[in-house]
Amino acid sequence: MRVRFVLALLVCSTGFCQSLPPASLPVTGEPYTAERTMTSYQKLADGTTIEKQSTASLARDSQGRTWSKVKRPGDPLRPETMRYETISVFDPNTRTSTNWCTCSKVATVKHFGEPLPRRTERVPGAEGMDVYLGPDREHRLKYHTEELPPQIIMGVTTRGSKVVRIVPAGVDGNDKDLTTTIQSWYSPELRLALITIIDDPVSGLRKFEFSNMKRTEPDPALFQVPAGYTLRDEENRTAAR
Repeated sequence: MRVRFVLALLVCSTGFCQSLPPASLPVTGEPYTAERTMTSYQKLADGTTIEKQSTASLARDSQGRTWSKVKRPGDPLRPETMRYETISVFDPNTRTSTNWCTCSKVATVKHFGEPLPRRTERVPGAEGMDVYLGPDREHRLKYHTEELPPQIIMGVTTRGSKVVRIVPAGVDGNDKDLTTTIQSWYSPELRLALITIIDDPVSGLRKFEFSNMKRTEPDPALFQVPAGYTLRDEENRTAAR
């Protein structure tokens, strides 16, 4: 499961996460609220390092419903634009994802099919193993994974893993080997990666870290579309109310 999660996160980092369904099976009985900070480091040719940071608010209730809120900045070249928030709720019982934004009064509902069966977790092994993200045995899809020392994060015991992908020179027009490394500390109890560090030669270094976690039931109102919004089915694009 950890390997699968880390590889899925790598796919999300390339921008394809919008088209992927949420996690295969719900996590029930483990509610929480927290913040997750993403810090990116970009190094310019002259050696200058640019650091950017963004924070998302997250929650999950005992039913397994998940909620996220991200603040989006306005256009700095247009002072009249205002900051806004995007909110997303996934309900594993109805297999629907509902998304809305404070910049409009429309909420869209996306329907997903049946979840895939949960894969059996592999037995940890210090020797590591090779896995492929996809059916083709190509270098760009090959990852090597191994164990890292566990950590206790916010009082939660996590298991560490490291995934390395090397795209040999010439495979994607690159004149040198491209190495991507992902380190992740995953909580089997919460089924969350509490710290993930991605070092990618194209996108740079990024760190995702949970903080301010409270393992209590979140406010049920978080999972409800605010009054005054129009619901639209994303498949049919027809008003639901």
